[in-house]
Amino acid sequence: MKKKRKDIFLWIGIGYLVALVVFAIVGPSIFKGTFDVVGAPHQGAGAPDALIGTDNIGRSFLPRLAYGARISLGVGLAVQFLSLLVGITVGVLGEFAPKWISVPLMRLTDGMFAFPDILLAILLIGVTRQSWVADGGSSGGGGLLAVLPDGLLPVIVALSITAWPTIARLTKTQIASLKDREFVVAARASGASVPYIVIKHLLPQMTGVLLAVSMIDLAGTILAESTLSFLGIGVQPPSPSWGSMINDARSNMNSYPIELLWPCLILSLTIFALNFVGDGLRNLADPKSK
Repeated sequence: MKKKRKDIFLWIGIGYLVALVVFAIVGPSIFKGTFDVVGAPHQGAGAPDALIGTDNIGRSFLPRLAYGARISLGVGLAVQFLSLLVGITVGVLGEFAPKWISVPLMRLTDGMFAFPDILLAILLIGVTRQSWVADGGSSGGGGLLAVLPDGLLPVIVALSITAWPTIARLTKTQIASLKDREFVVAARASGASVPYIVIKHLLPQMTGVLLAVSMIDLAGTILAESTLSFLGIGVQPPSPSWGSMINDARSNMNSYPIELLWPCLILSLTIFALNFVGDGLRNLADPKSK
């Protein structure tokens, strides 16, 4: 009965995340008012061109929530991809590389845990943004920065730097518990190289655990991105982020409390859904739960 209840939460989380992805992809195109004023400020639900109302300058909440979902999911997936890439590489090197490589790498990994993630992200955003400005780069320039919303790339870089140590430590621990198993010993005896053993034998065994942890980390990354935008150092206006929408609504929360509900609700539901999915995947990957 308990296992069936956990399965229900897993499928509820998956269903919500699928709906959120669809909403993020098509929402800004279907609904009006992502960047443009469509009505009077602070209109309630059911207003023309604003199904759930307008913000403090008359932009519709619905497409802005959809665009914020696009930003949050984009940041989360980009950060998780980079953290998995770096973390798995560092974890593998920490277990198989010579000591003059593995020991400094793991000490660096341990040292990264000493810094509070948000404070380190704030510092890194300030440094990277200042360096890009000094080099003449900005969102109005050419290349990649011209396509991305202002402030998005520094957020991705900063959160990626703070996210990889957890994956590196997890990877090293998992490899240490698997490398003496019979199938790995047999592969070594047959003359298989370390890269072959890692890619063919070890990583497939770790996929379930890494996927489950990545879902939990993705929730933390989305919350961190919203926190940075709430503080005004993340994604910059006019691009909407859930965090910046919460900050804008906070200034009028006494007069229009319903405006604070929408971004807080969708952010909370997303965090819950990702944790449900991560917890469900962890149970599926854990043999003791079967």
